[in-house]
Amino acid sequence: MKKKACPELDAFIPDLSSTDRWGAIGELVDALAAAGLVTDKARAVRDVEERERSLPTGLTDGVALPHASTPAVERRCSAAGISRAGLDFGCLDCGRAHLIFLALANPAASGPHLECLAEISLLLSDERKRRAFMEAQSLDEARSLLG
Repeated sequence: MKKKACPELDAFIPDLSSTDRWGAIGELVDALAAAGLVTDKARAVRDVEERERSLPTGLTDGVALPHASTPAVERRCSAAGISRAGLDFGCLDCGRAHLIFLALANPAASGPHLECLAEISLLLSDERKRRAFMEAQSLDEARSLLG
C-alpha cells in the first residue's frame, strides 16, 4: 500500500476571521504555533508571504494552498481554515478562496510538503469533499475528511 504524502492535519480553524489572505496566513501560523510546531511565528509568516508574493497559491473552486520552506519549523506541518466570505488568493478562476490549507516544511526536508499539497489539491477537486470541508467544525472532523 502506498504511503500517504500528507501528515495528519495539525490545526484547523472552522471560521477564519481575517478579511485578507495575509491575515489568514497569520491565523493559520498562529494555530500551528499554539500546537507547538512553529518556533518563530514572524519568520514563518514572512516566508509564506514571500512565497505568496512570488506566485499566488489560489487554485480553482475556492481552494488556496499557501506554503513555504522555513527554518521556523522542525518538521512538516499543516493547518486548514475556512473563510465563509472568501479571500483573494489570486485564484486561477478569479474566484475567492474559502478553503485554505497551509503547509510548512523545514528546508532540509521541503520536497514532501509539495507532494502533500498535490494530494490535497487532488482530494479537493471532488466537489463533495469541498462541501464536506466547508461544514467541518473540528480538527477531528477535518482530519477524517483527509482519510
